[in-house]
Amino acid sequence: MPDNFTSELVDSAGEIFATDAIGGSSVHYPIGKLAWGPLNTANLTDTANPLPIQVNGSGTSSSAPFFVRGANGDSSIPITGTVTIQGNASVSITGGSSVSISNDSAGEIGVGLNAIGGNSGGALQTFTTVLSSALETVSANPGRLYGYMLTNPDTASIVYAKVFSDDSTGVTKGSTSPALNLGIPPEGGANVTFAQGILMSSGISALAAGGAGLTDTSAPASDLVVNLFYKD
Repeated sequence: MPDNFTSELVDSAGEIFATDAIGGSSVHYPIGKLAWGPLNTANLTDTANPLPIQVNGSGTSSSAPFFVRGANGDSSIPITGTVTIQGNASVSITGGSSVSISNDSAGEIGVGLNAIGGNSGGALQTFTTVLSSALETVSANPGRLYGYMLTNPDTASIVYAKVFSDDSTGVTKGSTSPALNLGIPPEGGANVTFAQGILMSSGISALAAGGAGLTDTSAPASDLVVNLFYKD
């Protein structure tokens, strides 16, 4: 049986309704245009006005499986908001975007990424100073230390950089142990970067000291030239 059929109920000439006759049977399946909206409103869907979709799981959960595929099988579809991805997936991060990835409920793998390049919020922050035994706050916020460049201008004595995992208000000089205790030789330097960063759970602060002991805060022979690279 051919597709489509003509109705004479509208006028004598008849109107053609788009259908698909499945398997040559006498049953016609209508072919229509998808529209959405509240009662008495119909918004036709197209590329400029796509169909809005909300995915909900059982109960109050919103983690129901959801598969997205673009035209011709392309899965590179821009999505805003928070998306939970289960199973194997390839994710492209553009400037100004961020993504957090975990493998499953076991939580064995957790990766947090910030796009760098076109996204000022993802770039590293810098702290530059000439550091003495006076404690200085680098950041009052939890974050990560990604590297440092330290220079000791003194010609005879080692100077120690004490870097704390807290801001200056959370550090008691002489009793709080630093997260890093870095000895810089005379007229020497230390330049290091960390790909994953060192977690600084309550902020970052630092001072320079003349002694190697963890709680030593004695005045150094010379102040340190300090550059720290971090991210809140």
